[in-house]
Amino acid sequence: MNNKIQSTDRQAKRKAIKFAVISALIGVALILGFNHFQYDLQRWLENNLDYIIENTWLVFLATLLFVAPVIAAALYLLVLGSRTVAKQQFPPPGYGAATNIETSTGKVAVRRGRIIQALSFIIIIAALTIPFIFTAIFLNLKNSI
Repeated sequence: MNNKIQSTDRQAKRKAIKFAVISALIGVALILGFNHFQYDLQRWLENNLDYIIENTWLVFLATLLFVAPVIAAALYLLVLGSRTVAKQQFPPPGYGAATNIETSTGKVAVRRGRIIQALSFIIIIAALTIPFIFTAIFLNLKNSI
């Protein structure tokens, strides 16, 4: 096991900070937009409930869109875990470090990669479950009416 310190990549650090700030701003904008249009959205849903119940695929697509960022992040982590296992190094070559980090090689790196992969699969399964649950709820509404 030959661990060494991977020094900070300033470009990776700027990229990470930029990504975090943009993501936070988008999140705030979505929350404020939802709060602003909440009553209009609720009124629209009440007026078009029959249409939504008849077209449950719209519910599936809407909830899938809602969980898409989570799925995208989990897929990124899945790729990170796979590259870690393949190269037997964490972080794998080509990944910049936003801070000084001790690299791991060999079995330790493979274990980290497998843990990242397992957690990624759990996140993907959990996120994909949400659209199916909402669709099942609306299908039950459709069958009960």
